[in-house]
Amino acid sequence: MKPPLLFLCHRLPIPPNKGDKIRSYNMLKFLSEHYSIYLAGFIDDKNDRAYIDQLKQFCVDFTIEEKSPLLSKIKGLSGFLNGNAITLPYYHSSSLQGWISRAISEHKIERVFVYSSAMAQYVMPKSENTFTRFVMDFVDVDSDKWRQYALNKQGLGRWFYNREARCLENFEAQVFEAADNSVFVSSQEADFFNELMQKRKLDTHLKPAQAINNGVDADYFNPEAKISTVSELGQQAIVFTGAMDYWPNVAAVMWFVKHVWPQVSTSYPNAQFVIVGSNPTDEISQLSKQQNISVTGRVEDVRPYILQANVVIAPLQIARGIQNKVLEGMAMGKEIVLTKLAGEGICVSSMQGYHICETSNETVVTINKLLASLPAEIASNRQFVKDNFDWDTELQKLKGMIQ
Repeated sequence: MKPPLLFLCHRLPIPPNKGDKIRSYNMLKFLSEHYSIYLAGFIDDKNDRAYIDQLKQFCVDFTIEEKSPLLSKIKGLSGFLNGNAITLPYYHSSSLQGWISRAISEHKIERVFVYSSAMAQYVMPKSENTFTRFVMDFVDVDSDKWRQYALNKQGLGRWFYNREARCLENFEAQVFEAADNSVFVSSQEADFFNELMQKRKLDTHLKPAQAINNGVDADYFNPEAKISTVSELGQQAIVFTGAMDYWPNVAAVMWFVKHVWPQVSTSYPNAQFVIVGSNPTDEISQLSKQQNISVTGRVEDVRPYILQANVVIAPLQIARGIQNKVLEGMAMGKEIVLTKLAGEGICVSSMQGYHICETSNETVVTINKLLASLPAEIASNRQFVKDNFDWDTELQKLKGMIQ
């Protein structure tokens, strides 16, 4: 009989259609082969309701609560009353806490895997639980994302984001001390976090944060697989993929449209910019009114768009960790144009089909050059992903940490 494992996640891992869900889904799938999973988490997209029952194939038992964005924001503001990060009350639920506490007691759960730092509050402080293994997947250094957000704000907004960064880092430090193992999405992210903890005079020598890289299903993201085509995409298509209610993605697209697209579209009047991703903000939706810009909204499969792209872009101005959109484009053998931030954790500096551009002018010149030729598969991009970002290889590390 498989030993029980408590799995906490801030978002339903199914379907694996965005960065954090791809990671949590693959971890859940892998761990379910070795443990009896008791899962607790939230759902924040009404479209995901239809997938809740699919947890039965991985979990012995689970509870999923639907989050109200408005109520969660109101709850989050209570963080100001006690000096905590607003992220913690935003993700707090008394009923979820009750389910978790009962599951631990009734099933004598001694192992816990927590996905996303906000969910660690349900098993803190550690002294009140009987865990023999507590593994924390921070994924990214969330506190530093808030610092990056602050740089793009002024006045009260900058103060607000900087406050959240400080408070969240305080909590991350508490979780790091409590966890038996802390993991991040890349070695660069883990090293950055270790440096933060060392500055706080915490000992990172006995149990330093480690990396479990994201992986890619290279059989699924395969240009030779049977994939439908998208009729409206021409031969000069530039594609961006990602959740379009996520601020870094929104900022990246708006930067591209403002600083790069006008020059590219002048040089190539038939070029198309296709924005593929769920829940586009009003600002993003309005872009579809511009000539040769398409906003798809939620799609069941991003592969047809990547397959027909001449160029896949990731001009992120704010980023931490590994970008799945970059790995998926590479796995499909596509030309990738990205910022240095978007390439963190992938560790490619010079390779055919992989173009790091830090300025708008560099981006324009590179994309124009790529649009001058027909799309072609970049075999080295695909092989690099297969060699370095394999889920099975990476997740064996997780098994060793939890045992």
